[in-house]
Amino acid sequence: MRFDIEFLRIISAFGIVWFHSGVIMGKNIAYSGLVFFIILSSYLVYSSNKRLHIKKRIERLLIPCLLWSFVYGFLNFLKGKGVFSEEYNAFSMLFSTPAIHLWYLPFIFICTLGIFFYKRHVLLSYQAFIATSLLLITLISSTYWQYISFISPIPQYFHGISAVLLGVILGAIKNKNVNERILWLLPIYITYLYLYLNGEEQFVIPYVIGTTVAIVLLKSKDLFNCNFNILVISNTTFGIYLSHIIFLYLMKVVGLDGFLLPLFAFITSLCFVYIVRKYFSEKLYKYIF
Repeated sequence: MRFDIEFLRIISAFGIVWFHSGVIMGKNIAYSGLVFFIILSSYLVYSSNKRLHIKKRIERLLIPCLLWSFVYGFLNFLKGKGVFSEEYNAFSMLFSTPAIHLWYLPFIFICTLGIFFYKRHVLLSYQAFIATSLLLITLISSTYWQYISFISPIPQYFHGISAVLLGVILGAIKNKNVNERILWLLPIYITYLYLYLNGEEQFVIPYVIGTTVAIVLLKSKDLFNCNFNILVISNTTFGIYLSHIIFLYLMKVVGLDGFLLPLFAFITSLCFVYIVRKYFSEKLYKYIF
């Protein structure tokens, strides 16, 4: 366990809550929380030497997705809405679910399988090069695909795949020396600059922040530390991601807005997840979050 990475997981979770709150101030910065979240997930998958256990991945990702889909679908029904958006087709219903933020779960499940396949079938010496090439193509082409009307969750997948590739790249270059790392990262930042100068600041700023923060993954030791058991909080981040939409709704009902809205939604969802994890059996809550 590294204190700095666990701390960044918590900050990322708060950024996601902030982004989904609809508060305009700092929205681009808040979205970098999701970018880092995905980078970290793919980095950990790539860096793992464990065998792929599909059953465990299904229990970790797809079963919670199914459960929370029922929860949010039922809440949509209670609010007088359709279970799914009227714009959804069968594909969107399956991969976007009744709550759009759940797109992450099937997405990262698919990416996990893809990363394991990639590590197994692509020569190690080519892995960083191929991932970097795909990332640059995806980033540069964002000036086109961002403005095409895709069905949900295709836009989210396009945004997410760049972060997945970044996680793979960081995992592939971790054992290289500092100068080699700089050479691998330099074209990525040059591409960010190109996109920024071409008016794509809303797209590129979260990636610049997320990528820069994620460079901490290349360090072998903590950047900072303290005696506090940060796992008490960081272990709740996945549950916060799944449940925070409910608490954002409740905070809006009681009249909170501005910065207080995401702040209290984050705190209440954190407390909810902590209580469930503390007082319920792991055999139960592992299927919830």
